[in-house]
Amino acid sequence: MWMPDESKTVGSVSGVQTVAGTIASKVEHIQPRSDGFFSGKQPDVWMFRIQDETSGRTVQCRFEGNVQGMIDQGDRVTAQGYISRGVLTVRRLTDENGAVLAQASCFVATVAFGDVLAPEVETLRRFRERVLCRTVAGRVMIAWYWRVGPRLAGFIEHRPRLRTAVRDGLLGPVCWIAARAMSGQPAQTRGER
Repeated sequence: MWMPDESKTVGSVSGVQTVAGTIASKVEHIQPRSDGFFSGKQPDVWMFRIQDETSGRTVQCRFEGNVQGMIDQGDRVTAQGYISRGVLTVRRLTDENGAVLAQASCFVATVAFGDVLAPEVETLRRFRERVLCRTVAGRVMIAWYWRVGPRLAGFIEHRPRLRTAVRDGLLGPVCWIAARAMSGQPAQTRGER
């Protein structure tokens, strides 16, 4: 098992861990279950190991979502994500030519705002990369969200009232606070001017 103290052998940019190497195990594709948490619509899960070309260590990897290309044992890839409990939760997987094989999105925000390119989704993505991923507590929060986020998104996706409540009552204020935090201005309530 890959131990946390070995994380120094993996390249890191702003808390994002990067592993470049060869897939060293069979790529296991776990089909979504029909009776899961909140919803019958759970994402596919892909489990595999990458032998890091820099350190020679084998890193356990997990990706939830759709893979756009074939990945198999022996393929050279670069994986980026966050390490939690010795497993690299992959957010972006590219082949040796730089083509994206898999990329995760902001699950709940994308469903709530209806578009992966919505300004609010981009604000949350920037907040994750600029603020949350720089602290241990933030990385733990991100790892937790990536485990439950796809299921929460699946739960609210076909419930318009709940989607509106999440967008307006939860994510709207969070986006506003995140934008203020990144701009360096103190977060004030909207009534204070």
